Amino acid sequence: ARDRLYLDDLVNPVLARARALPTAAGRELRHGEFEAAPVLGDRSMLERALMALVHNALLHAPGSPVELSAGTSGEDGQRTSWVTVRDFGPGVPLEQRERIFERFTRGSTAAPGTGLGLAIAQSIAEAHGGSLRLDPVQPGAAFTLRLPAPPA
Repeated sequence: ARDRLYLDDLVNPVLARARALPTAAGRELRHGEFEAAPVLGDRSMLERALMALVHNALLHAPGSPVELSAGTSGEDGQRTSWVTVRDFGPGVPLEQRERIFERFTRGSTAAPGTGLGLAIAQSIAEAHGGSLRLDPVQPGAAFTLRLPAPPA
């Protein structure tokens, strides 16, 4: 089911769930840039994608704050809504950047997990006609989920 919803409205429930994770203990989970980001989507699937991105940041950037931002832009002549999950840790090594969205690819074998989180988040984005990408930032890593914005 696709309902009109706002990506920015999904951030608070995701942050509340993330704060209950053992990896979030003592960590700052915060809002960054924020504006209304309307989409047509499945709320539970999009929350699952955002939770996977936050969990990934918590695992791979120990001690780093995790910041969620949301908004809209007019990229490529089409209006899109986006949400970015950013950490301020070591970032993704160059040699891993092409493979991080593949199933069972793990950035660090020291971190727990199956290597499915980013692949699942990407498939949810694509199922909604959108994309998930790793943005170049320093320091850390930023993953942006971008979906078509519905007509006003």
